[in-house]
Amino acid sequence: GRPPFDEFKVPTQPGRIQQGWGMYFTGETSSAQAWGPNVIPANIPSSERMLHWNESFSNQPEGVRVALDQLGLPISAENTGQEIYDLLADQFMPPVPARVGYGREWMEQDLQANRMASEKLSEVGVDGTYSDFQIAVFDPVNIEALTRREAAQPEITDREMRPIGEIEHDDLSREQYDQLQRMREMHFDTTTVWYHGTSQVV
Repeated sequence: GRPPFDEFKVPTQPGRIQQGWGMYFTGETSSAQAWGPNVIPANIPSSERMLHWNESFSNQPEGVRVALDQLGLPISAENTGQEIYDLLADQFMPPVPARVGYGREWMEQDLQANRMASEKLSEVGVDGTYSDFQIAVFDPVNIEALTRREAAQPEITDREMRPIGEIEHDDLSREQYDQLQRMREMHFDTTTVWYHGTSQVV
């Protein structure tokens, strides 16, 4: 069966989560193995539904800009995705007098604030954060795990890019056709395989 996505692997750096709270994916299996020895291939939401980490607000996908407007944050056109995420996460941090230096407790507060920021973004329709190197998906529900055999199969990009109504059933099995239609309806990127490293046995 398909492996479950029921844990989060969150690469961290001093003071901040690397690219927001979420389940991390990369396009390279070797990079995914740095997060865990077992690699799970998957399809994930389109980057058009993600906060682009290094892009300014004005260069975010239209749907993401609309979603961010719902948050009521003081965002300027020049703010990057990272700055916007941090601005939101800061709203969930305790008041300054309650913060406990920059030790373990502060890191735990920061981690919780990032988790709440990701959950809030997910509520308004942003599925994750995106950069050239990696993607963080906020909700495991938005991940379509692939078996190793499926990930190794040749791309069917031409058929995937065509409107569903133009795809002949002879081209795909009924199961493949139904799966492709469902994934399109959920705005998945079905033309790229991404990889998640985990400590789970898969």
